[in-house]
Amino acid sequence: MVINLSTSIKYGYLKNYLNVARIYEKKLEKIKHRFSEVLELPTDISIALKPIRSPHIVGRYNGDANIAEIDIRKGTIDDGLLTICHELVHAEQYYIGTLYSDEKYFYWKGKKWPEASSKTSEYYKLPWEIEAYNKQEEIYNLVFN
Repeated sequence: MVINLSTSIKYGYLKNYLNVARIYEKKLEKIKHRFSEVLELPTDISIALKPIRSPHIVGRYNGDANIAEIDIRKGTIDDGLLTICHELVHAEQYYIGTLYSDEKYFYWKGKKWPEASSKTSEYYKLPWEIEAYNKQEEIYNLVFN
């Protein structure tokens, strides 16, 4: 697992978040091997600490690139670490094939779902989101405690 900092945090307009990013890096470097002990993850997965332009999105997983992206400007460090756990549940879902997507749809356990916006209350009722929310604290406790 690789931890990446965006250029905007390292050198650009978000340099004031560099100290926060370094705290994330330090915490993640110590325990990153534990994620693969509790989740089935691709070996080439990475975590990107970067700005996400949507005000509604704190984290997201890109299944095509195996990247969990976390916006460290939103919430506390513990909130961000919990979000990483949530996004890595999605990584596992993609990796084992229970969740996948194309340009128009998500597929959960073979069933096609229309794309859901993270702005709607229906988003939290999607089965892959329910699973990720149900597992994120357990994973957090197993990995960070």
